[in-house]
Amino acid sequence: MFPLRAVIDLEAIAQNTRLLKGIAGEAELMCVVKADAYNHGVERCVPVMEAAGADRFGVATFAEAIRVRALTDLPVLAWLWEPGEEVPLGVEVAAPSVRHLQALIDAHPVPTVYLQVETGMHRNGIDPLDWENAFALAKAAEDAGKLRVAGLMSHLAVADDPSDAYTDTQAEQFRETIATARAAGLEVPRNHLANSPATLSRPDLHFDMVRPGVSLYGLEPIAGRTHELTPAMSWVGDVVAVKPLRAGETTSYARTWAAPENGWTAVVPAGYADGVQRSWQGAVNVTINGTSYPQVGRVCMDQIVVWLGENTEGVLPGDQAVIFGADGDSATTLADAAGTINYEVVCAPRGRTRREYRLPSEGQRICEGADDTRELGRELGAQLQAGDVVILDGPLGAGKTTFTQGIAEGLQVKGRVTSPTFTISRQHRSTCGGPDLVHVDAYRLGGVAELDALDLDTDLDEAVVVAEWGGGLVEQLTDGYIHVSLDRETMVQKDPESEARIISWRRGGE
Repeated sequence: MFPLRAVIDLEAIAQNTRLLKGIAGEAELMCVVKADAYNHGVERCVPVMEAAGADRFGVATFAEAIRVRALTDLPVLAWLWEPGEEVPLGVEVAAPSVRHLQALIDAHPVPTVYLQVETGMHRNGIDPLDWENAFALAKAAEDAGKLRVAGLMSHLAVADDPSDAYTDTQAEQFRETIATARAAGLEVPRNHLANSPATLSRPDLHFDMVRPGVSLYGLEPIAGRTHELTPAMSWVGDVVAVKPLRAGETTSYARTWAAPENGWTAVVPAGYADGVQRSWQGAVNVTINGTSYPQVGRVCMDQIVVWLGENTEGVLPGDQAVIFGADGDSATTLADAAGTINYEVVCAPRGRTRREYRLPSEGQRICEGADDTRELGRELGAQLQAGDVVILDGPLGAGKTTFTQGIAEGLQVKGRVTSPTFTISRQHRSTCGGPDLVHVDAYRLGGVAELDALDLDTDLDEAVVVAEWGGGLVEQLTDGYIHVSLDRETMVQKDPESEARIISWRRGGE
């Protein structure tokens, strides 16, 4: 396990996507996944959002759009580019000025374009003085078959403050722009203005499509409001040192903090090279074993120091320390204390931070080979608990044992995992105090009687059971199980040389 981790709960992202899809009503849902899905990992988030109801995706740059297009067949829109850049194949594009629009007229293949109009943000957008020229130019180009105008878009400046009437001013300007474009002969069938706060609080501004970003990741965009969003990211590290400090002694650079009394400090391996901003000194509260402790002294490049006081909870090296997220302060709480916004906080983890994912209760992923198959197994293994049963189904050669090897890595158990064919059941002991792994070949079990003879229900108290070929038999061991199906045949039919497989999973029985 890495000492510093950004743990991403993909089930939370799925829940937030479904929530926003419902709020959008008849409007389409464009999920904004710029900046590597707000630092949550676009390769993992896009498939989850698509399965949960996304209609489209939005990004800033063409490079980001190319990454997303490799993950989905849904439309992808990019809006931050320079005239002269080649529009990637299959990517829709925003035109924020007449110059950008002119550059698109000669693009190949024929691009699908959103005209980005100025309504009061005063950042990007075609100025009202240029509307007449831009709309006439777009109409002529569309009639000539040189581009397709999908609609208009703009951006709100203060939607996160519902009391500010400026949002109504911008909305009225946007409505006027739509009317002007249609008067110029453009259909503009798909228009969008609403960001996360407007999606959640202003149904009158949904138009034809909403464009939420930060709310997809469970962060509340309106101070003081709650919209049943579930934060997806937790930033956690492992305590690497615990040491005594006498009253008056100082810690870290510049001696900016002194112990108020005799006590203990803990060191967490997260510094400004990893995203803990130096300016956050004194704003971070780290939660260890359910107790919140203040960060003290200068934030270093590689580590921070936490004041434990008398250390009555008995904090030890190896204990998990939550910088923000589940079981600790929220990203919003940290942002408020540090004088910033939760957007910036979740974008902070970097450097030596390793992402880990908690899988949604149901999903599907294409794994290109053994390494990807093992990695998906590792992600599942990292979130399994004693009593969990994993049923693996799929033909010979589908990768069931490879997947189990990944589960073993996630569980951190001893010994190399091999096919259990000649032993029926093999147990691997935990190396970290977690559950053991019991690896079962259910194919040769004659039925319920032989299953009972293995006495697996006893092992379930302290172990995770992974049963190859276990469908229809092993479910009786528990009220809840995870059924994983591995399919290579579908990919081989497309390409006989393919090593890829489709791995699907779902939780059942609960």
